[in-house]
Amino acid sequence: MDKLKMHTPNIADENYRKLVELFPDAVTEITDENGEAIRAIDKDILMQEINARVIGGGTATLPVYLA
Repeated sequence: MDKLKMHTPNIADENYRKLVELFPDAVTEITDENGEAIRAIDKDILMQEINARVIGGGTATLPVYLA
C-alpha cells in the first residue's frame, strides 16, 4: 500500500520562481528581521513590467511609462 504525502506544496515559492523567470528586473533584496539579505519582488517594478492597468487600494491605476 502506498503512503499518501500529507503535506501541502508551497505554492508561494513556486509562484516566486515563476515571477523571477518572467520578470528578472523586479527581483530585489530586502533585510529580514535578523538582518540577513533575502530576495524579494519589487511590486512597483513588477507593475511597470506588466504594463497594464493594476488595481491597488481599491482604485484602478493607469500604467506608468518611464522614458
